[in-house]
Parts: sequence; C-alpha cells; structure tokens
Amino acid sequence: MTILAATDFSPCSLTAVRLAATMARRRRSELTLLHTVEPVPVDAMAAPLISGWEAAMSKTAEEALEAQASELRKSGLVVHTQLQFGSAVQSILDSAATLKPELIVIGTHGRRGAARLFLGSCAEAVVRASTCPVLVTGVDSTGLDRWDGSAPLSVAVVTDGSRASESVSSWVRTSGDCATNDVSLIRVYWPPQSAAHYGLDEPWHDRDGNPELVRLLERDLRHDAQSLIGTHEPRMRFKVAWHDAGGAVAGEVRSLGAQAVVIGVPAHRRGSATGLTVASVLRTITVPVFCIPENDHPDERRIPKVRSVLIACDLSDASRTAILPGY
Repeated sequence: MTILAATDFSPCSLTAVRLAATMARRRRSELTLLHTVEPVPVDAMAAPLISGWEAAMSKTAEEALEAQASELRKSGLVVHTQLQFGSAVQSILDSAATLKPELIVIGTHGRRGAARLFLGSCAEAVVRASTCPVLVTGVDSTGLDRWDGSAPLSVAVVTDGSRASESVSSWVRTSGDCATNDVSLIRVYWPPQSAAHYGLDEPWHDRDGNPELVRLLERDLRHDAQSLIGTHEPRMRFKVAWHDAGGAVAGEVRSLGAQAVVIGVPAHRRGSATGLTVASVLRTITVPVFCIPENDHPDERRIPKVRSVLIACDLSDASRTAILPGY
C-alpha cells in the first residue's frame, strides 16, 4: 500500500509531507510525493519566453522534490516521486486513480473571506472528489509531536447521523492508526429533525434540545460506540447545530484535546439540516482532519436479510392495514 502526499513546497505542504511520512511509518506503507507544475496562461506572442521559463521551473521543482524525498529516505521510508503538469486538483485525483493509495495527504492554506472565494481551495476540491480518505492539515496544526511517535492518537469523531457518518465509523474501526481507546464522539444535531426521527412532539428546551431527545441520541451513540471502540467508555459531546456548526465542533475539539478529527464526506453536495459541512470544519479546526468519503467500505453497509417481522396490531382498522405489508 502507498500514501500519496501532494506538495507545492509551501509551509502547509511541508507539514502535510511530515504527516504523510508519519502515517507511512505507522502503517508500514510506501510514500509517493507529488508536485504539479501548473501552466501559465499566455498569448501566442509570449509563448516562446514562457516555454523556457516553464522548463527551468520544472527542473527546479524536480530537484526540490528529489531533495525532499532523499531526506525522508534517510529514515528508512520507501519514497517515490511524481512530477506532473496541469491542474493541481486534477493531477492529485489522476495520480490517486492510478496508485489507488490508502490515504491522500494535502495541506490547506486556511484562507478566509475574499481570498478563499477568489483563489478557491485545492484541499476542499480534492476532498469532495476523492474516492479514498484524505488527511488535510494546515500550516499551524497543533500537537504534531504526538504524531511522530508510536503512541495512539487522541481522535475526535464528528457525526451528524448521516450515511457519511457510517463510513467514518467503519474507517475508524479498521484503521490501524486510530485503533485506540482515546476516541471521543461529537454528535451534531438539529432538534426538529432529530425529534421527528424519534417521534417526539417537543424538540426544544430553551436553546437546547429536549433532554429526552438528548437521552435518546446518547443511547444510540453509545450503542454505535460499542462496535467502534469496544468496551471502553467514550467521551461524548452533543452540539445543537445553529448558524456555525464548524465553530461549535472546533470548540469541542479544543476542550477534548484531540490530535485529529475524523469526519464523513457526503457523496452528493446536498444540504444538511445540521449545517455541518466539510468546508466549515476545515476552516475552523486547527488539528489535522481525516475526511472519509461516504462510499468508503460500501460492503459493510449492506442491509442484513430480514429473518422475522413483528407487527403491532390493536385490531383497529388502521392497524389491520399493517398486516398485509408486514406479511
């Protein structure tokens, strides 16, 4: 197996390469470093000048990429390099389609406001399109020294009860670097939606969810945790999703002292009642974030065969209509 790390030699990508090397050691995997030289759009008159400049730029990038790989090889890692031309996002996705890595590691500049709208986000684009897990880190990620050792990481698993969250549970359960007793669960919910799910008439209690609703959420989350981390009693947090779900989650991550966050990525960019999005998490959380695609581990989500059916009937006309469908 291999881990794919994208680098543009910026401070945030240097952090990403460091984490990718750490993950490769933890998983005993090979490491592939990818750098993309993006073409400069020019008119025909300037093409000859740009051609020479791009050739020199490519040579410089190749030397820098090899130097980075050589330094990592000194620690015993098997490191490969790839130099590609074109769009950075497409290069990463194309390389992943060929290599089929177990993990992509990429840095994010953490831009805000107009800068982010104008320049876009390579990390977010890769996360949304990738079919394998992606680890995203910023330049100022905290607690990275813990990653360099062999001790298990303190992981915060963020869930909102969606199908994407199922893939998160499956990945944490089978991932060696997250096989730890130090797993915390953060359940983000929107009371009206959750109350309808459980059949409660009153979703609110002041600005918080109905205590009965929280009790039901905790019951189900505790049940899911048993298959996730065994008999260990996890720390659980429940956050009502207001206007800034990402910020609320970031506060809980800081209070828990987690070194990594795991979140699911929906297969489609549909709206969510909780308002929890990958973009909001990546913009607000300062620790590395594992982004798990919804379709990762699809075989583990197969609905089991129905072996028995219980039909509740009080002999009324309404309940009689349930007998035939149940049969």
